[in-house]
Amino acid sequence: MHKKNEQIKIDFLTNLKDENYVFVYSYNRLDECIEIITYRDLITININSQIIKLKHPEKLYVQIDGKILIEYYIIEKENKFLLFEINLSTYNEFEKLLIDD
Repeated sequence: MHKKNEQIKIDFLTNLKDENYVFVYSYNRLDECIEIITYRDLITININSQIIKLKHPEKLYVQIDGKILIEYYIIEKENKFLLFEINLSTYNEFEKLLIDD
């Protein structure tokens, strides 16, 4: 089930456009972005996180304990890390996709 859900996430993410996300904030370091994500999603501090790239190499996605977080992506631009969060209607569309599957 885990692998199936992860493949659904990857398929869903590769079809999203910039307008499916909203800009949150600009940070100086990548680990600040990850810290904010873990804080916002109430994820414990003791996590195994890594950055992955999918279809769009400029977009960095966070994978925590082997699970891709679709809610956020990060772009490095001019020595800053820009954090984007998925908009509510797109997230609802994703949840419906999981339920229907």
